[in-house]
Amino acid sequence: MPKQMLTLNDFSGGLNTKSSPRDIALNELAGMTNALVNVPGLIRTAKFPTDIVSGSTSLNHAARGNGLFSFNSQYDIGRTTGAREDYESSVEVLAYPDGTNIKFYTRAYNATGNFTHQGTDNQIALGGSTNVEPVYYFVDGSLYVSDKKVVSGTANSNPKVLQFVTKDRFGESVAKFISGSAKVSDTSTNLANFADADSFSATLNLDGEFEFIYDKGASGGGWEADTYEFTYTFVDYTGDETLPHVFSSPHTCTLTAGQFFEDIGFKINTTNAFRESEKGVRVYVRAQNSNERYQLLLDVDYERGVRTNLFDEYVAWSNTGTYDAGSGTNTSEVTGIDAESPALDTYESINGYSQDEDRLGFGTIGGFKGAAVCSRRAWVCNVRIDDEIFDDRIYYTPVNRFKTFPTSFFLDIGINDGDSFNALSSVGNRILAFKQNKLYIINVSSSSDAGWYLEAEYEGMGCKHPEAIVKTAFGVCWTNEYGVYLFNGEAPIELTLKLDDENWNSFTLGKIPSIGYNNINKQLVVFQNTESGTDGTNAFMVYDFNTKSIFFQNRQNVVSVDGMKGMSNLVSTVGGMFFSEYAHSGNDKSIRSLSSGELGGSFLDITTKDINFGEPGKIKKIYKVYVTAKDDGSSAGIVLKTSLNGNPSSFTTTETVDIDSSSYKTLVYTVNQDCESIQLRLQGADTTNELTINDITIEYRVKYKRAS
Repeated sequence: MPKQMLTLNDFSGGLNTKSSPRDIALNELAGMTNALVNVPGLIRTAKFPTDIVSGSTSLNHAARGNGLFSFNSQYDIGRTTGAREDYESSVEVLAYPDGTNIKFYTRAYNATGNFTHQGTDNQIALGGSTNVEPVYYFVDGSLYVSDKKVVSGTANSNPKVLQFVTKDRFGESVAKFISGSAKVSDTSTNLANFADADSFSATLNLDGEFEFIYDKGASGGGWEADTYEFTYTFVDYTGDETLPHVFSSPHTCTLTAGQFFEDIGFKINTTNAFRESEKGVRVYVRAQNSNERYQLLLDVDYERGVRTNLFDEYVAWSNTGTYDAGSGTNTSEVTGIDAESPALDTYESINGYSQDEDRLGFGTIGGFKGAAVCSRRAWVCNVRIDDEIFDDRIYYTPVNRFKTFPTSFFLDIGINDGDSFNALSSVGNRILAFKQNKLYIINVSSSSDAGWYLEAEYEGMGCKHPEAIVKTAFGVCWTNEYGVYLFNGEAPIELTLKLDDENWNSFTLGKIPSIGYNNINKQLVVFQNTESGTDGTNAFMVYDFNTKSIFFQNRQNVVSVDGMKGMSNLVSTVGGMFFSEYAHSGNDKSIRSLSSGELGGSFLDITTKDINFGEPGKIKKIYKVYVTAKDDGSSAGIVLKTSLNGNPSSFTTTETVDIDSSSYKTLVYTVNQDCESIQLRLQGADTTNELTINDITIEYRVKYKRAS
């Protein structure tokens, strides 16, 4: 038989460790380290992560695979003073814990430069007595955060929120970030003074304390003859409204037939700033000692004024002094308003939940382990409310109320099954609810909870960590000890079908994984293990959605005797993928940019399939191997090793050939071996050089001889 040439120039099949090396496709590889195959026809070394901050920062957070969160803000979170226009500078933000606080890194939106740590500026004091493990969700410009440790019982705090306030208050411009409790709760101290009077007379000593006065119109009113009791609520800038204030002895007013509330006046103490996340107050009435719904009597807005229902124009404030002057007697008031008939609005019609709910949050000590936003509601799972833990329960908010969790707004799924919820995500109008071992798909497309239903459940597809879930352009992806999966709105799809199941399980079992998505290259990045030291793992998996191939890159170019550096979870933004890398000792942290599918780095190592040239059982003479390759012009070389006759544990070094060229060059390796099959292993000879391989050609001849 004449000499023949077999050329390998398509490597887009990526890694396949599930099948026998002889049975994988010709465009697949049996082994690879820090090698890219996402560009058709090329094998390239992979770029290592790079620092994206000018220096490390001491931050007290030791949990692996946790802590980092990204969001974009229209307002500069690194600013603490100035007018609204001073804050208006869109930034990319990374949130990260320091002890019991959440602090921030920022850089200009759509920029490529370094992030800057903002120190204590606008930090969130999450509280508790131990270093936090935060769970975040971000919606409508507000960042909500809870501590997982609260649920496990090792911390005592409640969820917090950071929001930017730009509304005027009583004629004064306000522009600032406000952080504080995310509880929707009334103040324990009564701040209302009600009086049937012609003029204001109460002494308003407390910040934000108010007085409500009225007369009784003689005739022509639409109120039923009855005795009415008063209450009030607070309304946040996010629209969340507290439960009606409970009085031991509420103020009452008796109206006879035809009478109405006339010459209503509202006056509030504005000397000092108060309850800065609060938009206003609402005053309600109902028949005394009844279970009737509270009817809206007065809607008070600190910017616009006062009105008697949600459809009227506001009557503007009359201000005495200046809001937040800090001294003197400063008040704002409105007078001369009539409420001739009851408003159509009730507490329940405005809010969508009952005025008789026990609470709207998680109590004095509470929180959750997983969170998501779907269908304009916030959803949280595995919840602690004071001393009770509901690990089979998902709480949700009313539409557009992202921190209001009424007591009755919950779903119990898989009760007493020995498992517990750990994470939530969403695709369209479906909630993906992850227990440790099972995935539930909940359809919440209906505007009413009566129309929601459990669409499907999948055993073995659970997830133990919220940070092991990511949204991509193709759907929600997650990883567990059995593999990596995609849910695209129809059914879960395993993405790691080509990887050996036992190897995957051994690398991930008991470890803390993390997952991210590269928007630019359309690639999924999976760290099976974020641990430090000798327990850590350098290689991480990349799944390329374009080629549907898998390859592995290295996180560190040099692993010291101390082993791997620990890392946080991955976050994915328009500007790339980022993680926090931990020093081997101490609290120093560096933010690093992770590139998947980009040329750089070194340490290339690939192994081809076991090639029998389509004629198993026949002896072939292998003459030479030709490799077309280039480097970065720095004297890199490639080592060729061969394994004959299906013996992958025994590779023999053929020779090392230098490239030393940034243009493609053909490297020639002499083999001169008889074999039934051959497997090639190509390794970068240097530890600092970029390499690109364009093709591999084997020169051989089939002999008229069968293998014995």
